[in-house]
Amino acid sequence: SAGVELHHSSGAYRITPTEVNSRQSSCLTNFLLSGRSVMLEMQKRSSNKTMSHMLTSHGGEIFIHTLSSSRSTLEDPPSISEGPGGRVTDYRIPDLAHLMRTHRLAPWPGPSTGETIKPNARAKQMLDRATKVFPTTLSSTTIFQMPVVAPMISLLQGDTLTEEGVAECQKIIYSLISMETKGETLPGPLAGTSTGKKGGRKDEQFRLMFTELEKFALCHSTHSVGHY
Repeated sequence: SAGVELHHSSGAYRITPTEVNSRQSSCLTNFLLSGRSVMLEMQKRSSNKTMSHMLTSHGGEIFIHTLSSSRSTLEDPPSISEGPGGRVTDYRIPDLAHLMRTHRLAPWPGPSTGETIKPNARAKQMLDRATKVFPTTLSSTTIFQMPVVAPMISLLQGDTLTEEGVAECQKIIYSLISMETKGETLPGPLAGTSTGKKGGRKDEQFRLMFTELEKFALCHSTHSVGHY
């Protein structure tokens, strides 16, 4: 190949021909020193082949580059919508947009009476709290796809949790238990779970959902006395 080409390599090593005076070595050396490159293939376990090494020259010396055979993150960037350009297409785009809207910075009018936390520190605190548990894809969460759990998530992310808020959270938990008793199907990745004999059972789906909900609640349990 001619011209400068960029390849994702994991190493580069200077080499010399074993038979300097042979015709084959002379032709290859002159070819490489002219600014061209030679790609070397490797047979994979399947019938396909992959580029494994590259011969090229730098500053009048010949180098062999070890090319990365795994998929590079720069080669196929994730897509944020359906279509070509990436393999991950189930990002929580509306939730991310809502997160950005609710955490926009506004002009500070000045310190108020009794204010102890600076605006930048408070903004960072609120953002850290909102992203402490924030799955990026729909396939990695269940509770963030359940409208019945949304009020509880909002209450737990607040600065304080009143007795009314605690009662509301308990009401939501009882509602989830009622859904389990009725055998309702959960949204998200657990809806299509079918691994093993027990994987597709409703009780296993609800167990995984309650585990995710418990993890979320524990992460926000230190915000205030009411959270605890």
